[in-house]
Amino acid sequence: ELASLLNRSTRLPVQVIGPTPALSQWANDKIEFSAAANKLLGSNCVPHTEWAYNFATLAKIVARLAPTHQRLGIKFPYGTGGNGNFMVDCKQLDGGSLKRTHQFLKDLLANHRWPARGRVLVDVWETNVINSPSVQTWIPPLGHGAPVLEGIFVQNVIGDAGNFVG
Repeated sequence: ELASLLNRSTRLPVQVIGPTPALSQWANDKIEFSAAANKLLGSNCVPHTEWAYNFATLAKIVARLAPTHQRLGIKFPYGTGGNGNFMVDCKQLDGGSLKRTHQFLKDLLANHRWPARGRVLVDVWETNVINSPSVQTWIPPLGHGAPVLEGIFVQNVIGDAGNFVG
């Protein structure tokens, strides 16, 4: 869209080197990314992850996982910078009933609409993470040189939901 705007306002040709919008959307979907990482790296290299299409399934997953984990993350597929991330301190559920878990989740997500694509990710929130790196790379078109590693940066996150701040 930006390239199109620049082209129209300058009347100069503008080329975009990057993934297609469909590929970008797929890669930014936390559920698809988790499934691909699990398939490529194996389940022992990624946190346990499931997804739910409605509150009833979400409550069942959380109720099943809560007794054996400290924290769970609920993530909307396209949230960025920590937006759409919700933390569940499993002690708050304290072995509660499925009905109580369902109400807890309704309250937690009360001010947020269920994602349009119809599903949310539930994962085991790792408690022993010491760093959150981000790798910045550029991959030129085929035949135009090797990929360029521009840097490895530490992402700064705050709060229980891991909101990105720089």
